[in-house]
Amino acid sequence: MVILPTRFVTSHFILRWYLPGDGKYVHEAINNSVDHLGQFLGWANPFETVEAAETLVRDFHVRYLQNKDFLLSVWSPDEQELWGGTGFRLREGALTSGNAEISMWIRASQAGKG
Repeated sequence: MVILPTRFVTSHFILRWYLPGDGKYVHEAINNSVDHLGQFLGWANPFETVEAAETLVRDFHVRYLQNKDFLLSVWSPDEQELWGGTGFRLREGALTSGNAEISMWIRASQAGKG
């Protein structure tokens, strides 16, 4: 069994796994950045409800626990604003296959800030 870190804190940002309850932050971040994200990401569509975003977040959380995908959220230092997401999505097999896609997205208000 692989046990991966779930939280990394710096003075500039916090990187952590998605947790139940993060749906409202995902809803807000994506819906306020759809035009920006749509230029780069085919999945960038607004969430109709906070509940829909929460369902996605809970799926990310479970997949992390099951070692199926390792998606992380990027937060402001006070953890009050979701800035984006990153992580590894397994492709063509389990973790042992060593085949993953690196993904990332950043909310429009944080784009270009390094």
